[in-house]
Amino acid sequence: MHDPTDTRAARLHDRIHLLGLAMKFPGLADPSTSPYLASFRYTDIADAGVAAESVRTAEGILSRQLGVTFTGNYPHPIGSAAHYQRTARLESGMHVYIVARAEVGPLLDAEDAPRELEAVAA
Repeated sequence: MHDPTDTRAARLHDRIHLLGLAMKFPGLADPSTSPYLASFRYTDIADAGVAAESVRTAEGILSRQLGVTFTGNYPHPIGSAAHYQRTARLESGMHVYIVARAEVGPLLDAEDAPRELEAVAA
């Protein structure tokens, strides 16, 4: 018979390890954790390209450090926002999520902004 305290201890160890990784690697967001879930959220980014790169960076760090493969995708924008989500399951049963949300739409280059704004105003 399986001892549930062994699984609980393993999940607690994983939570502590994830917090340590966040302290060691500045590219990782502060993780939110619960007994079965840890999430690294990049939801305060305006640029979709930067958000996607944040997810790829976090995925690379966590994949190497945890020895897991993340699944999920980088879907096309929905409405005015792009959403990114990657997930992995650790041996302890804990799920790790990397999530990003970014605003998308017409972003103006700094050099072109005055001309584009003039065109819109005309």
